[in-house]
Amino acid sequence: MRKQIVLTLTVLALLASTTLTPVHAGLSRSVVANIPFDFTIGKKLLPAGKYSVSQVFQSSDRALSIRNENGKGNAMFLVNSAYSVKAASADKSKLVFRRYGERYYLAQIWRAGDAIGHQVPISHSERVTVRQLASNATSPKIAQKLAEPTLVTIVAE
Repeated sequence: MRKQIVLTLTVLALLASTTLTPVHAGLSRSVVANIPFDFTIGKKLLPAGKYSVSQVFQSSDRALSIRNENGKGNAMFLVNSAYSVKAASADKSKLVFRRYGERYYLAQIWRAGDAIGHQVPISHSERVTVRQLASNATSPKIAQKLAEPTLVTIVAE
């Protein structure tokens, strides 16, 4: 009896894992944008260029991949859900970046007409950048201003 239960659970686990089929970048859920500056996702610095953002798995939108059209940069990353009533009425998809000085970090991905988007968590690399900028400030007021990012929006194609 015990062997039968273990075998059944193993088969169920295998079936569940095979349903996570990779999504190819050409699907309708992808967002394509020309990003005119180098940017960071997690620890990875990606060069400026035309990128496609898509889901890694059909069954989950928490894992995304970003691929450069020329193959010069790509990354996979995890995201959280974000909600915006304003985004639901948008007719164009967009990527939002946090900018600190000359450093850009991918922050959000919004698909046209969707009220639910994707929020990229702040990475360790981004926290280090904020600390470095703040430590170079001459006053606490300037440090606070430097630690606040400027949001930069790139409208997708």
